[in-house]
Amino acid sequence: MLSDPTRLGILMQLRAHDQACVTDLAMWTGTNESAVSHALRLLRAHGIVDSERRGRWIFYRLADGHARVVLDATVTHLDSEHR
Repeated sequence: MLSDPTRLGILMQLRAHDQACVTDLAMWTGTNESAVSHALRLLRAHGIVDSERRGRWIFYRLADGHARVVLDATVTHLDSEHR
């Protein structure tokens, strides 16, 4: 799931912001809303993100601490590889 740049960008933004809607994620990642929605469907189907509806808006967040641990390890690995 981390191999796709759009999905990875979304996950990194959720790691940084705790939760966000599709509009914010699209803006932060420079991706259109349709692509973000599609990526979020896949991430949700694999149990990596959860969602919560508030009126018309759906907010997404990392599903659990395990997803955050994997992302933290990915960032650490990338930081050490590019020094």
